[in-house]
Amino acid sequence: MRALWLRLRTDGGWWTLDMLVHHWKPGRAPYEVQHAMDALEAGGFVESRDQARNLSYRVTLDCKAPSGFAHLHPNQRALNEHPAKLAEMK
Repeated sequence: MRALWLRLRTDGGWWTLDMLVHHWKPGRAPYEVQHAMDALEAGGFVESRDQARNLSYRVTLDCKAPSGFAHLHPNQRALNEHPAKLAEMK
């Protein structure tokens, strides 16, 4: 789960479940990634939004950092931008 949080925090933007499965651990089943994201959201580590029945996640300035990552404050630029490479990879 820390790896998922760090990916969201570092790259910024909104990430769908499909994007997370592809970039986190392609060998993981979508339900495993969904379970991890549900736990991160329940703990206040990520924010979600539902657009057209497609959940997306991101780390905002209001989100908590997991234990051991408190020194990593979200980068405002990363929060506002989403790498163009991701759209190309889809």
